[in-house]
Amino acid sequence: MQGVASTARLLDKANQSDRYSAAYGEALKSLENPENTPAARLISEMRESGMGFHQFTMSLAQQHQQHFVDTPLAPEKLAKFEQQSAQSFVDQTAIEAEQTGSFEQYLADFYAQYDQL
Repeated sequence: MQGVASTARLLDKANQSDRYSAAYGEALKSLENPENTPAARLISEMRESGMGFHQFTMSLAQQHQQHFVDTPLAPEKLAKFEQQSAQSFVDQTAIEAEQTGSFEQYLADFYAQYDQL
């Protein structure tokens, strides 16, 4: 784990933040107390609710859906996403126009790279 801590410090220094060390600290807490892991908390909440996995996760999905329905995107974020979407279609069209050959040839070329391993 010391290597992970060193890497986190290097990333913090490179990004002028402490978020990597903070994330490492949180992960270390989970290793020291496995009951704090997201999976353990999920299982605990399922037991408390008396619901099965499917029912519980469906309930969570509905809660998340309602949150996003109740909390629309800010207009500037929506505009940015719409612009990115439009640009993505332009980029895709350009990529597709440059492509030559059949899909079968593409697959053959793709898998051929693994024959050399």
